[in-house]
Amino acid sequence: MRRAVKIISIVLIALFFAIVSVSGAAQIFKRGLKVTDGKAAYVQEAASLKDYVLYTAFGVSGNEKVIAGNDGCLFFAETLDDYTGAGPLSDEEIEIIARKLKNISDHCEKNGSEFCFIIAPNKNSIYPEHMPKHYKNSNNTNFGRLLESLETLGVNAPDARELLTTTKYENESLYYKTDTHWNAKGAAVIADYIIDSFAPENSFRYADSFADSREFTGGDLYKLLFPAAAIKTKGVPGISDNSYHYAEAAGFVYNEPPVSMMDLDIETRCEGAKGGKLLVYRDSFGSELVPLLSSQFEKVHYLRGNMPYDLSYIGSDQPDCTVFIIAERNISSLLSAAFDFG
Repeated sequence: MRRAVKIISIVLIALFFAIVSVSGAAQIFKRGLKVTDGKAAYVQEAASLKDYVLYTAFGVSGNEKVIAGNDGCLFFAETLDDYTGAGPLSDEEIEIIARKLKNISDHCEKNGSEFCFIIAPNKNSIYPEHMPKHYKNSNNTNFGRLLESLETLGVNAPDARELLTTTKYENESLYYKTDTHWNAKGAAVIADYIIDSFAPENSFRYADSFADSREFTGGDLYKLLFPAAAIKTKGVPGISDNSYHYAEAAGFVYNEPPVSMMDLDIETRCEGAKGGKLLVYRDSFGSELVPLLSSQFEKVHYLRGNMPYDLSYIGSDQPDCTVFIIAERNISSLLSAAFDFG
């Protein structure tokens, strides 16, 4: 089997250099082939071919933005500093961020809304066993230090790392293998925490429900590593992924149908839901939460974007609870983020 893979790799390498030779004058840097004679159509194909060869032959990534882990897991290179503890925020910077979140928490309290701040862990924070072994995991992270500071200030901020790692499945991932984000199973862990905390009268929990598994054709990291359409469609040996769907995540309607879950403003309502009104400030990690929470709360308003965060909705929407979700890799962005209290 290994001999066959080596032979295929040699053939692909030969094909790669054939593409270089017939494409005219070219430079290979960063993303592979950079054509200078106007034949730009070869750029994505050549880059994908190069990355395909490197991954299938040696198990490594040819894209500086993607880290190839084991068991077909891909990781976002921008999370590496968080993982290794390189270039951490200073104690003063952590305190500045914590004070900003304390101000939001106090504003929520004044408006009769409970507050919950959730850091969505980077995938390698939950699955360090799938990272290349030459990267050393650090215990001194911005994630942990910020939670400690928020606890001192009395801000409600559960440790999502603990929630997720204590419910990790042996044969099913809580994160997409080929994407930076958690899948529906991972999002369900967080959704259950929110339901338990702010709709305790709701007897439903996703942990007690079955999630239907579906083949996933490739996430954001896969598309970065293999941009050519032919490879996206055909697939790469050793890389496979699944998405999950809960049948119970239904029964709600959108006030206006969104173009995608990445829309800046999404509102839902669900008649008969036992949860009250929820306001969610979120980034891309909030996308998988939309159907899960919308089916369990009477009204949910999801807001994405931070230029600046518009907190006037806390007063106008009068939510029973305000949830603020941000990816671990974006913690430092809160240092310069502006908050408009209206």
